[in-house]
Amino acid sequence: MLSPAPERLRRNGFTLIEIVLALGVVSLVMVALMGTLPAGLDALNTAQKLTLEGQILRDVEAKIRAVPFDVAAGRARTNVTAKIPRRLYYGWDGVPLGENADTEDAETALEVDIQLLQKRAAPLPGSKWGNPGEPRFVTYRISVFRAGDSNAGRQANKDDPDLGRIRLARFHLTIGDDGRRATPISS
Repeated sequence: MLSPAPERLRRNGFTLIEIVLALGVVSLVMVALMGTLPAGLDALNTAQKLTLEGQILRDVEAKIRAVPFDVAAGRARTNVTAKIPRRLYYGWDGVPLGENADTEDAETALEVDIQLLQKRAAPLPGSKWGNPGEPRFVTYRISVFRAGDSNAGRQANKDDPDLGRIRLARFHLTIGDDGRRATPISS
């Protein structure tokens, strides 16, 4: 029996040099792609944080708008039973857990403090209201904290309840009595 010609054997496969070169090119491409991973993860984390903040801000704004403006402005009449919660709890997915959540629970991730900052007599620009001396819009400070942080700061210093807690975000939300709102300001 005759053995196959050496030329034919060469054409049927890759040489060792070709395989090593192909692996080298593939590894260089993989290293370049791996270098972009941290930037992509940072962008993903930022997008998740902004989405969560937006969900919480929309929910808090809806709770403030759900009460009459006199209550939101801090001028509640005695027969008004609606109130704006001062503290709310949320999960990491932005789902509201209510006003009385267990801060030791693993699902309770965020604690939101809502504080009436100021009442203003001047109407929002372009507002149809304008009775002098009456608050026409109110500003709330909305602070987002990690749930379960130490309460020692709140108890020790009543002037600065944020002391001893890690604040993740803070917003100032201004709402007028005609339903208009100023753009929330992050601080």
